[in-house]
Amino acid sequence: MDEFLKFMKIYRKSPFFFYSVFTTDEIIQSQKKARVKSAKQF
Repeated sequence: MDEFLKFMKIYRKSPFFFYSVFTTDEIIQSQKKARVKSAKQF
């Protein structure tokens, strides 16, 4: 659980890093808006 909290802190501080890790060239255009919405939920 502690590592998850650390991950969330890193995710909040570096959304671009999280975004770059979980996206590929094939889904950036189609999933960009969806990922922005999911990011706001956190």
